[in-house]
Amino acid sequence: MIDNEILKKCKFMVEKDLGDLNDLPKELANTFVNFYYRVFELEKKLEGKSNSHLLDDNNDIIQSMKDFSFEFHFILEHFKRIPDYVYHLREIKIKEPEGYEYIVNLYLDILKFRIEDAHNKSEIRRRLERLLHRKKVNEIPNLIQMLNP
Repeated sequence: MIDNEILKKCKFMVEKDLGDLNDLPKELANTFVNFYYRVFELEKKLEGKSNSHLLDDNNDIIQSMKDFSFEFHFILEHFKRIPDYVYHLREIKIKEPEGYEYIVNLYLDILKFRIEDAHNKSEIRRRLERLLHRKKVNEIPNLIQMLNP
């Protein structure tokens, strides 16, 4: 379920940090917006203002802590870099348009599909791995459209 308070904060910060994302492929723009949403969702959980739990009730406490720690680190590390990713994408689109689609797919493979060591794999290998990782994607579909209903 979407938290409207987080959605408002997400909209404000995406506009502030990234500007209008209409020049980016929708799938990648949605992935970037999901990172913003997840950071603010985690922030709310850590402050204790959320009804949902930080840890997964289905796992033992040690595994839940490991999973949370990994997820928190992954989201935060990439969240800090998203403005740079967007800036570089826009630069590549202008200066080296032939490499633009490659970089878009690479960012999706790293951020959305979580393909390990994606930058060292061929595009064909990553396409195959994308198929395997598709069911593991943890994103809110069409979140970017919810920012501007």
